[in-house]
Order: sequence, then C-alpha cells, then structure tokens
Amino acid sequence: MTNEGDVAPLDVLILGSGVAGLSAAIQAAARHLRVGVMTKAELSQSATRWAQGGVAAVLGGDEDSTDQHLADTLAAGDGLCDLEAVRILVEEGPGRGEEPLDLGAEVMRGAAARVVPGP
Repeated sequence: MTNEGDVAPLDVLILGSGVAGLSAAIQAAARHLRVGVMTKAELSQSATRWAQGGVAAVLGGDEDSTDQHLADTLAAGDGLCDLEAVRILVEEGPGRGEEPLDLGAEVMRGAAARVVPGP
C-alpha cells in the first residue's frame, strides 16, 4: 500500500505514448507486469497521432513491391534511416500490422480509409 502522493513501484516504464509505446505497455500488462507510460506532452501529441495512424505495408508478397517500399522508405528518411532496421520494418510490416487489431484497435480499410487533417 502506498501513501497519497507516493508512486507504486513499476516493473516497466514505457517512454512514449504512440502506437509502439502503448502496444508495448499492453503486452507488458498482459504478462502481469506493473506498467507506467511516460509521454512528452498530451496523448494527442504523439507521433502516431501526427502521422494520422497511417500504416504502410506491402500486402501480397510481391518482391518488387517490397523492394520499392524499402527504396521509398529510405528516400523519405533522407539519409537518416538505418538500412537493416528499414529492411526488418518492410519485411515484418505485413504480419505486424495485424497486432493492433488483435489488441482491439479500430481501423478503416480500403475505400473507407482516408487522410484526415492532423491536430
């Protein structure tokens, strides 16, 4: 038991409240760990929110499309991307895209999906 104003001890402290941070927090909590999430500002100011939650992945396993996605991501990163990290992102992206859905995230797909102005 803690006194008012005390902070209970944590097993894990997640830095960041975007989709990656919150996914990690959910996974840790599912393993019965005591989890805290620290964010730099309000929850609505996460990088995920600014990116409008968009997810890009190559679906269908077309090798040419995978290579193009890799090239596009590296170009968009303007020299700041780690090649091996981007390669993993592109290769694992299609499978990982289902994880938020498994956690209960609601998404729009196909014609229903559209870009909306950021905050």
